[in-house]
Parts: sequence; C-alpha cells; structure tokens
Amino acid sequence: MTIVPEDEYLAHYGILRRSGRYPWGSGGPEYASNKSFLGYVEQLKNSDLSEAEIAKGMGITTTQLRAAKSIAKNEERQSNINMAERLKAKGMSNVAIGQRMGIPESTVRTLLEPGVKDKADILLATSNMLRDEVAKKKYIDIGTGVENQLGMSATKLATAVAVLQEEGYKIHYVKVRQLGTGKDTTLKVLTTGDVSYSEVSALL
Repeated sequence: MTIVPEDEYLAHYGILRRSGRYPWGSGGPEYASNKSFLGYVEQLKNSDLSEAEIAKGMGITTTQLRAAKSIAKNEERQSNINMAERLKAKGMSNVAIGQRMGIPESTVRTLLEPGVKDKADILLATSNMLRDEVAKKKYIDIGTGVENQLGMSATKLATAVAVLQEEGYKIHYVKVRQLGTGKDTTLKVLTTGDVSYSEVSALL
C-alpha cells in the first residue's frame, strides 16, 4: 500500500473561513460576506476572465472555485430565507419584505414557499451526514461512484466535502493493491484533521 501525498492531487480548499471572511492570499482582497465574494467573482467574470483564469488568480482549482461559489450561494440563500421568515412572522406583507430586503416581491414569495428551506438545507444535511460517518468509521470513501450510492450529484458531494475541509477535515489518496490482479487502485478517503497518512494506511 502506498500513501500518495495529498499536495500532489489537490491543495486544501482554504477558500471559505468559519469567520465568514475570504482571504485570497497575502495582499489580496478580503470580503466579509458571501454576497461580496460572489460579487467579486462576478466582477472578474464580467472583465472577460474565464473561470479557469479566475481560479488561477486565486491560487485554486476551478473545482475549488465552484465549490466556494456553491457554499456562498447556499449560505446566502439560507440567510435570505431566514430573514424573510422572520419578517413574515412580524406580520409584514411580501411587498414590504421585498422593500426591506431590496429584492422583488416575486423573490420573496419564492423564499417563503413550502420546502424551499429544506432544499437550501441539503448541503448542511449532506455535510452532517459525512461528518457522522467519519466519526463512526474513522475514514470514509468519497471517490468516484460514491455520489450514486448517496443519491446525489458529484458536484453536491464535492461541495459538502469542501465544507468539511474548511473545518479542518482532510482528504487522503491511498493506493491499494487489488487481490488477484496485482494492480493498484487509488482510494479517495475523508478523515478528520488529526488522522495521519500512516493511520489511514493501517486502517486499509
């Protein structure tokens, strides 16, 4: 069994911080909200920069950039839903809520639709599920095909994993020799931050 250094495959996401700030490296701009982060990315896109160029400028991969955008959009949507619900509970009309939040009345209606919050909570639910599984099993396989077993898209799984990486979880790539064939299979596993390569090797 051979442990392959994670840095050879993928650097730590390091994009979103639990403090809510978005550091893009020394000297780079920092944004204090999801809306500002998304606006910054959109501004770069409107400057005729491709997604690959934007990611490169931030020192990350396009996969990491997409995950960061998904996390930011999800958190912003959850925040908007919560605010709309609070204002509605105070007896405000949809029109008044829209004026307060600076959004169209039609958007307010969408935010207050039954089931919308559940959909916005999918990312959180998936992250919690992965966290629970790691707690039970020490490590879990998150390689190709796992998304099908979980009944979700590869993008949703990658974004949920990115959330955990922001909390300090690690991805290890482990080469395991297949019995009978003599060939190596690389497993992509998720662990807590305090689990070393050697521990993963011993477990597999």
